[in-house]
Amino acid sequence: MTISKDGGGLNDQPAADRGEFESKPAWSTQSLRDLNEAVRRGRRFDDPWRLRQEAEQMAAQATRAMRAYRAYEDRAVGRCAI
Repeated sequence: MTISKDGGGLNDQPAADRGEFESKPAWSTQSLRDLNEAVRRGRRFDDPWRLRQEAEQMAAQATRAMRAYRAYEDRAVGRCAI
């Protein structure tokens, strides 16, 4: 192992071969190539899947906000009615 100027080891590991990216890690159901593609796709602003996910999340957030507001109104009206 070669030692760098700061005392740490240099990267003596060979570059990853093509087969490494096509096989999947033990902890994943996808290959590294598929995982990397999913990360790239998730970062794209114009990806239809990502836009759909964001729209669904915004709709769910709006529904939760409306339910919270209605619950607040119901409590407020209940206090005034007594």
